[in-house]
Amino acid sequence: MKESSRGAQPLVSIGIPTFNRLAGLKRALESVQAQEYANIEIIISDNASTDGTEHYCRAVCESDPRVSYIRQDSNVGSEKNFAAALEAAHGEYFMWLADDDWIDPNYISLCTAYLSAHPDFVLAAGYAQYAETEDSCGTAGINAALTEDTPRERIASYYRTVLDNGAFYGVVRRAYLQRLPIRRIMGSDWFMMASLAAWGKVATLPGATLHRSAGGISKDAESMIRYYGLSGWAARQPFGIVASHAAGEILWRSPVHRRELGLMDRLSLGATVYATIIGRYADLNGNGSIAQTVWAAAHRAGFALIRLAAPVRRSGKA
Repeated sequence: MKESSRGAQPLVSIGIPTFNRLAGLKRALESVQAQEYANIEIIISDNASTDGTEHYCRAVCESDPRVSYIRQDSNVGSEKNFAAALEAAHGEYFMWLADDDWIDPNYISLCTAYLSAHPDFVLAAGYAQYAETEDSCGTAGINAALTEDTPRERIASYYRTVLDNGAFYGVVRRAYLQRLPIRRIMGSDWFMMASLAAWGKVATLPGATLHRSAGGISKDAESMIRYYGLSGWAARQPFGIVASHAAGEILWRSPVHRRELGLMDRLSLGATVYATIIGRYADLNGNGSIAQTVWAAAHRAGFALIRLAAPVRRSGKA
């Protein structure tokens, strides 16, 4: 069992889930090993890679006692692989790092210092920068700053602004994160972030960068549709599914929302969040079929009623 702290420094656990991406994994791991913050543990969770990842990771464990390696017997899916890294962690603080991303040397020290000084914050992240390669010119992500005083305001603010969700890879108080389910469903990382925002505030800090690869499952809606196996109406309106699930999380599914919000607040917030996601993302015109046209007309009428019952500030696509 690892010590939870070394001197005055809380232990920070960094989980790196990986699958057949050895070159990216090396870059991600090296960026964590180079952190200025001393008291860290690094957990690599390997989803049964076949590209030499196992040999590399076992060699790294021999040379760096901060690194531990978990290997799945078979591919269990990315959600369970992410969960395995979290379950093996011992730190007061935790962060995931995707195997094709990397962080600046001061990333963990900056985020951890902020959380230590601000007990009302549950998560702190650096600025997200997206690039195709390490040397290419990147674009800035949408940075979460959820500093409103109430859970309801923070959740509504999150859904008004979320896009790439880089804050999901920030440093978080592990005691909160380990109470959340990791579900194989489109939008699950959004729902987890909204639950964290129900518990406390979220900061995005200048001065350290999370470098994210502009690829993978979440690079566009089509990639996510394929990954989650959506078909029929769900494939034509994926963000309609996300909106429905988000409202369900708020209304009844999430114990966090039930504990932090009263029934009337959940009803109002659920309608607000549903309308916000539909307003920002859903393509109501679809493919122009008769069934789709009827659905769009009915939905616009319902959407108008929701807007009257629970007005929202509509944000355009970022």
